[in-house]
Amino acid sequence: MPKCQTVYTPAKIQYLLKERGITQKQIAEEEGVSEMSISDVINHKLVSKRLMQAVANRIGLDHRTVFSWYFGQTRPSRPGRVT
Repeated sequence: MPKCQTVYTPAKIQYLLKERGITQKQIAEEEGVSEMSISDVINHKLVSKRLMQAVANRIGLDHRTVFSWYFGQTRPSRPGRVT
């Protein structure tokens, strides 16, 4: 039987942050970016490995797992902006 893999949708990522008492604003301030940049990363509108790592670290997971849509084997075309 194939192993079931958790899909980290934007809603799931936001839920995990909220569960840990972490806001997008806190991550943005720590990373020196706008809150909108963090939101865009979570919602797959902005590709930034550094910010993906920051978000994933705050929920205690690897960024390649949380953002597997980008780092996976069948990686789609990248979203609009890249940093």
